[in-house]
Amino acid sequence: MPELSRYINCGTVLAFLGFSVFVVLGIALAQILCYGPGGAGTGGSLRYPG
Repeated sequence: MPELSRYINCGTVLAFLGFSVFVVLGIALAQILCYGPGGAGTGGSLRYPG
């Protein structure tokens, strides 16, 4: 589909990557604020808070 390459360009990829990084950082920041810095690094802070 040649018309698809028109929309998937460098800007779209960069915007998607930037948004993904923003979402990941937002989730990590929320975990740090809710459970403390120690709970965010374990990977199970949502299941075992504290």
